[in-house]
Amino acid sequence: MSEPRTLAIDIGGSGIKAVLLDEDGNMVGQRHRVPTPAKPVAPEALVRAIDEATAPVGTFDRVSVGFPGYVRDGRVLTAPNLGTDALAGFDLQTTLAQHWGKPVRVLNDADVQGFGAIKGHGLEMMLTLGTGAGTALFRDGEIMPHLELGITR
Repeated sequence: MSEPRTLAIDIGGSGIKAVLLDEDGNMVGQRHRVPTPAKPVAPEALVRAIDEATAPVGTFDRVSVGFPGYVRDGRVLTAPNLGTDALAGFDLQTTLAQHWGKPVRVLNDADVQGFGAIKGHGLEMMLTLGTGAGTALFRDGEIMPHLELGITR
């Protein structure tokens, strides 16, 4: 039996990046990047751009998506650098799961980065710097309620 492959997607204000990860989180193959559609990003345009970024990566078993905004249960609540009015309420997680027929998890991008970096002891904070600034808080390896502390331009 082969190890599970995770398709890791990072949606940013200027680019959408995709790469395959092995079960230890190591990159398998090359990372692919496409420009993020012009703001405000319509849900259909976002899914098309994700498809374009992921097409060359190969087969995968599951998907992890980091999204630059407030996400609850895979549904976009805010998208300051992409267009909140266009994306608010969009269930990106269910849309991609149905699209690929694979399990998908969509979280705030700083939350995803934090899970990859934390030690799992005590209070830890992740700060990400990109088009905006993102934050995530963890206590003893558990994600805390999301705080929108990031700034936008």
